[in-house]
Amino acid sequence: MTREELGNKINELRRQRGMSIRELAERSEVNKATIVNLEKGRFTPRFEIVERIVKELGGTIEIK
Repeated sequence: MTREELGNKINELRRQRGMSIRELAERSEVNKATIVNLEKGRFTPRFEIVERIVKELGGTIEIK
């Protein structure tokens, strides 16, 4: 999965749950700017950050 695909998926999950970027940032303890940049595909985050965000979105991470 590319960083753009990851960002799009996180954005999609966040919107499906009716969650703002700010709310997701607070709940996952990740900086708001980090989430914005992640959703825009601007950088590849550490696994720990993705894990915390996905957990708050109720998703899972699958490694193939």
